[in-house]
Amino acid sequence: MQRFAEAAGLHPSDAEAAMPKIMWVPSGRVAEQAVAALDAGRPVVIPGVANRLSAWAASATPRRVLLPVLRRRHPALRTQRR
Repeated sequence: MQRFAEAAGLHPSDAEAAMPKIMWVPSGRVAEQAVAALDAGRPVVIPGVANRLSAWAASATPRRVLLPVLRRRHPALRTQRR
C-alpha cells in the first residue's frame, strides 16, 4: 500500500485512513482481475465485494450528498479550500 500511496501523492497513513481496511485489495489480485476483465472484453472491473458495493451505493447517491462526504474522507481533498 505504501507504493500506492506514494504514487497518489499521499502519506501511507492518510491512504489507510481514507478507506476501511476491508476495501483494500492486494495488488496481485487487482492485476489478475484486471487482466481477466480485459480478456473478457469488460472495460471496467471493481475488485472486492466491499468496493463493488461502495461503487453501487455511490452511483445511487445524489452528487450533492456524495461529494461533501468524499471531500471529508479523501486525504487529498481535505486540505483544499471549498
